[in-house]
Amino acid sequence: MTTLSVRPAQPAGRSGILLAATALLLVGVFVLPVLIAEFIGRAGGSTIAGLPNVAAHGFDRWVSSGSAEPGAALSSAVEFWRLFHGIKAVLAIGLLALLVVLSSRILAAYRTADTSGRRRALAAGAGASALTGLAIVLVIANIQGMVAPLSSVLSFLPAGDPTPAMIAVHDDVVAGTTTAVGAALIDDFRLYHLAIVVCAVPIILGLIVAGLHIRTGWQRLPTTRRRRTDLLLTELPVVVIAVLLIVVVAANISTVLDTAPALAAFLGGAGT
Repeated sequence: MTTLSVRPAQPAGRSGILLAATALLLVGVFVLPVLIAEFIGRAGGSTIAGLPNVAAHGFDRWVSSGSAEPGAALSSAVEFWRLFHGIKAVLAIGLLALLVVLSSRILAAYRTADTSGRRRALAAGAGASALTGLAIVLVIANIQGMVAPLSSVLSFLPAGDPTPAMIAVHDDVVAGTTTAVGAALIDDFRLYHLAIVVCAVPIILGLIVAGLHIRTGWQRLPTTRRRRTDLLLTELPVVVIAVLLIVVVAANISTVLDTAPALAAFLGGAGT
């Protein structure tokens, strides 16, 4: 009598699928947002290539009008840019989730590998760590652009060559003169930097939890010189990313608390 058995999928197969999905999403996060946003926004004629011109002319008209709300052209560009960043944020979050799973698989393989296997896992871990750092930047930057697209669009204003409208708003902000345009820009610029803080703090907490999880995993094994080296190598990327994010959060909290000087500096060299 023949007995049939169903074998679970091999880890290597699952890892291959995970690697393929990560690679596809990595490409997609840079390619798809432009295509999708321009397809959806085609009725309004919005394109990435046209944003610098629309931003410059729209900003000039807005300042000339003295209104608290941007004009139709600039508002259309802002909504297009919000859509672009929203799509990219969703894809970046998916990429980050896949990289977290991939990194945990690499760490598990590293713990049980022989010398040659450890070298391969270490190389894979270095690549995964770099991509995870990139994914974190993409998540934060695109949520920031989605939440405060006006300030993000204004980064397309001419760098190092301020227009008369930029100079006028810059001078008003420096002098502390309250205008409708200046007040709207200060509020949006504050939100622009607050978004970074709100996004980065939970990621920092997640990195702390990940670091503790890594340390706990190694502490369950016998303590040797190799284990101490392993702990350092696997914890180091987490610590580096967390420290960099803490510095970024501190800088952006400073801007949130005192927004006008940062906005003036931005208008003095927009896009830089």
